[in-house]
Amino acid sequence: MSDRTIRCGYVSAVDYDKGYVQITYPDLDDAVSDWLPMLDVGTEYKMPRVGQQMVTMHLPNGMDSGFALGSYWSEDDKPKATGAGVFRKDMGDGCWMEFNGGTLTIKANKIILDAGTVEVTGDIEGSGTIKGMKVDGCSGCGG
Repeated sequence: MSDRTIRCGYVSAVDYDKGYVQITYPDLDDAVSDWLPMLDVGTEYKMPRVGQQMVTMHLPNGMDSGFALGSYWSEDDKPKATGAGVFRKDMGDGCWMEFNGGTLTIKANKIILDAGTVEVTGDIEGSGTIKGMKVDGCSGCGG
């Protein structure tokens, strides 16, 4: 069984509530693992998508216990942004966050800021509508 301790396969099912996945191994006649917990990466919750490549580690007593370690880049699953100093987090549904060269870009359908105080320093660029907000000291704001 030692040659099957570390395996690569594809996510075939996800239990979002428990943080577990099942993995299909094409090189083992599409055998499906038992439910494996995702390896904890601190306090971050991020579950893989069905079909995503996954590295697993099975305990030496058999294929029914182990951990899903994480996914990996390949020709089938390439990173969306690359380079020294680039940090990008894809959240699904076309939403992402990327830090590159001192700029943080957030792409989301909706952003909710829930804080006692939100402070903005620097210039605000772009256009759009800010609903229900009073702006003091704003030149060219029409108010």
